[in-house]
Amino acid sequence: MTRIDADQDPEEPDVAPYQPQLISGKWVMIVVAAVSFFGAAFGWLWIYDAQRRPRDFWGPRSWKLMGLAPVVRARSLMPELPAADGKPHPDDYDGLVVVHYDPGEAARFVVEQEKRVENEPGLSIATQSASLREALTNHRSYNWDSKAAALQRPKWRYALLFSERTEAEVAKPEELTSGKPLGNPTATLLFDADCRFVRLPLVDKAISLQPSIAEQFRKFFRTQFPEGDAKPQAIGTAVPAATPAMSVGTGS
Repeated sequence: MTRIDADQDPEEPDVAPYQPQLISGKWVMIVVAAVSFFGAAFGWLWIYDAQRRPRDFWGPRSWKLMGLAPVVRARSLMPELPAADGKPHPDDYDGLVVVHYDPGEAARFVVEQEKRVENEPGLSIATQSASLREALTNHRSYNWDSKAAALQRPKWRYALLFSERTEAEVAKPEELTSGKPLGNPTATLLFDADCRFVRLPLVDKAISLQPSIAEQFRKFFRTQFPEGDAKPQAIGTAVPAATPAMSVGTGS
């Protein structure tokens, strides 16, 4: 005779207790790996898309220097004053930036002041405070649809020079026999007084910055070069033609 428990319904058959189905640890690892892979791929594609357009606009070399160059100089500029004889005198300045326009035109800007700024907030890679660098390499910083830069010729007031090495490093004698490429790759960006527009000196192609980004650069330059400190370079103080400032002043 089968014994019936007091709390068991005699009409119900015996039922085994519920056993939850457990997922194999192998499948858990596969799912986690798949999610990680797709997450990394999505992140890479997002970063690539954000950087693709600025990289194409500036060119791969200049774009890379903006983000990674260890040496950065900020400059304040002014239009070159006309010489008495009407001829340009590049040796009369500590630095000269030649801005090229199509077709075959050029404007010349004298360097008023220059400062090393790679350790300043916004440009410092070492302290991970490189928000200005990141802005230059991200497509969201630019107003790609604006035609304002193409319809006018801004007066360039500031410049940022991105370099791989200092002049002292370029001039090391051992490089002459090392077989390594000589020179110092640089990228120069020009900004107007309000930092609304930016361009390379050798390429007649300017672009508009978004207002919030323009404001950041405007504050940066005005902090580096207060208006009261501006001292226009006078014509007549000759310096050697091959000064480092001039050699990078016309770089791209």
